Amino acid sequence: NNMDNQKELLRIIDETINTISTKISSLEHKDFLEIYKWMIKVRDNYGKSDNITMVDLNIDFLRKKLPDSFKSNIDALAFYTAAQSTTYSKKISNPEVVKDIKQNISVIFDYLKELYKKYKEDQIISTKYKEAIEYLNRLKEKLLSKEELDEHDIEEIYKPLEILDTKTRNEILIAFGEILINTEEPVKEEKDTISDVNEEQEEVEEIIENENPEEIKEELIKIFNEYGLIFNEFFDKLSKQEQEDFLKEIRPKNVENLLEVLKEFNISLNDAYIDEDGNGYRLIDSKAKQLRKVFLYSKKDVLRRVLTYIDGEKIYNYRILDASGYIKQGIDFDLLLEMPSRFIERKRRYKRKGNMIIEINADSESTGASNDFIKNIELFKSFGVDPKEFCKLSTVSVIPHYKIQATLSVFKLYKVEEPVFLKSLSCFLGIHQAEVLDMFIELGQFSYILKNPSRMTFQADDPLFYRYVYGIKQAGMSRDELVKNNRLKGVLLNKDSFGINNENGPKMIRQKKKSEFSELIETISSSFFNDTVLSRQNDIIQLLDDNFLAKDINGVVLYPEVYNFGSIDIPTGKWDINISRLKVLRICNELIKRQIKFDNIGILMAVVTHNSLITEEEYNIIYTQISGIMKRRNTK
Repeated sequence: NNMDNQKELLRIIDETINTISTKISSLEHKDFLEIYKWMIKVRDNYGKSDNITMVDLNIDFLRKKLPDSFKSNIDALAFYTAAQSTTYSKKISNPEVVKDIKQNISVIFDYLKELYKKYKEDQIISTKYKEAIEYLNRLKEKLLSKEELDEHDIEEIYKPLEILDTKTRNEILIAFGEILINTEEPVKEEKDTISDVNEEQEEVEEIIENENPEEIKEELIKIFNEYGLIFNEFFDKLSKQEQEDFLKEIRPKNVENLLEVLKEFNISLNDAYIDEDGNGYRLIDSKAKQLRKVFLYSKKDVLRRVLTYIDGEKIYNYRILDASGYIKQGIDFDLLLEMPSRFIERKRRYKRKGNMIIEINADSESTGASNDFIKNIELFKSFGVDPKEFCKLSTVSVIPHYKIQATLSVFKLYKVEEPVFLKSLSCFLGIHQAEVLDMFIELGQFSYILKNPSRMTFQADDPLFYRYVYGIKQAGMSRDELVKNNRLKGVLLNKDSFGINNENGPKMIRQKKKSEFSELIETISSSFFNDTVLSRQNDIIQLLDDNFLAKDINGVVLYPEVYNFGSIDIPTGKWDINISRLKVLRICNELIKRQIKFDNIGILMAVVTHNSLITEEEYNIIYTQISGIMKRRNTK
């Protein structure tokens, strides 16, 4: 049940915080700054002058702080330091001696420079770890205070958790998903990576905090009474913090306007809705937390527009009891409140801090989805999806519309037809569907993902893919063993299967090979793809098509989505070295737009092997073949 799910998430959070804290301690380098100060002194005192003075060189400090590999260097410096107090001291100015001293100091100095570089990198990592702990503690507080978790909590989870290993991150996401959306992973905000999207202009709203919360409360009580409602039945269901924030920011007139709109549509917060077991629950208390968001962030015109649309689509509930206990039918406001952002326009909110106006980042629920919601219903209605059934998919229904459109562009490119994605609309919750499709293509399981579109909620770095490769290449299992009757065998889904994950699993090239183009290609590949026009005029694409598409004896392409670079021997037979052709075309198309030329093998190898689970041997085979076709191109 949900209580057990929350306990599991709390357990994972506590374990993660403890693990991160240990890692932070290992990155602190508490004595490093002392070494760094000494390094600067070395650079300033011993690096420039021929008059070497050794008296302030702390040999004991060096022996304590530096690894044993520097023993001979320290011994040499110790000798010269001791010699300064003897008759030999006059010879310290000897050019050969000075050269030797400088050489030994230089060796240590170079090591300390590398240590400093590592220190700076670790400080960045440490900061990110601390941000992750800060987020996890906030999430923990919400769970312990039994505050409502919603889709915005899940959207916020990605950035601070990127620093965590994939296994831990996935555990948290899955546990979170168990609470919110039946284990389906949420959509990640990618607004900044999407180009050519005509977003509606965000409305800026300044919040003026109420000076006397108690007076506001009395005013709200009167308004509620006018509509036959008891304010405290709603207010008492909020947490103490929610109550305080509500009374600070609420505009009583706005509440009155919203209640008036509900009255227009014959919706009363005193209405009771009957569940499947025949039990009744009233909106005013059962949906108090959702109503709080509507009261704070919705507007009468927005609420009226959404309800008018819903009324036109006949999204009704036929088991509603009014305050007198009579059954009536009407708009299923209970269903719609599952995701209150449906009644809120997209906007940014600000409040004053002294003489400054600052954006309220914490109130992420102020970002609404009313326009996206209506557009999404219309879109999926055109596919034959019942609007009422679509409304039940609360998280899918409020995905930004441009994301839905971008995902459909991916599906069009990969020939994922309507019957496939309509089979499980959760596939729209995926983060980067194109990358996941590429993984299934390269592992020879494209037919599997077409029959199981819900698996597009995986991520390209999911340990499942490593386990699949490991199971076949190292454990000697067959594909039929691992994927049977369109079901992934438990060993692939089990986090402990084979005792591996993508950190300690088979050493694949994508963990090791980096190039100057990797960051650009990573950005392109992980961005939402919203261009279905692929450029095939570039001669390198034509060369890849001519050389690496499998064809029959009549020259007919057998597998248009795959480039094949041959095979290698494995214990169970042959392993085809397959690369997703659609991945290559998709990334190359974006590179061509950026006027990047394929004039060296480095960029093409970076494109072809991006995210691919290949070994060093397979990488070298691909390199040799691509190098050959590029030489042929250049000699023409």
